[in-house]
Amino acid sequence: MISYLDTGAIVKFYISEIGSETVKEIFDLSDVLATSSIAYVETISTFTRINNEKKMSNSDYRNIISNFKRDWEDLFILKIDNTIIKTAGQFIESYKIKGYDSLHLASAVLLGQRINKIVNFCCWDKKLNEAASKENLSIFKNDLNP
Repeated sequence: MISYLDTGAIVKFYISEIGSETVKEIFDLSDVLATSSIAYVETISTFTRINNEKKMSNSDYRNIISNFKRDWEDLFILKIDNTIIKTAGQFIESYKIKGYDSLHLASAVLLGQRINKIVNFCCWDKKLNEAASKENLSIFKNDLNP
């Protein structure tokens, strides 16, 4: 199974919140875990914001950042290229989604097209999941998609 993780799904692997158990199952069940290169910056930004808001200790922050950077090497990373950028622009117009969300969607859709296999899209954003479904991605069941 090939699973594409948006940033929110990646964060749920490291920080216990609604959906974390599902993400851990996805990590265990998937043969390949893919994401966009933008997820690196978005994920570190999220952890840093949470730490700055004093919602985690500095020690936990350092451990999470260290674990994330180590685990990043095991992910299949899709680099943002001109095809992804143009496709993302089309998705913004079609689905009225945010810029980085459109890059995640374009990355997942183009991954599926390039390998000619179904890609399971892991996300906790309802609007993005709806767009992914319209683009024929398989959506993991979660609290947004029971």
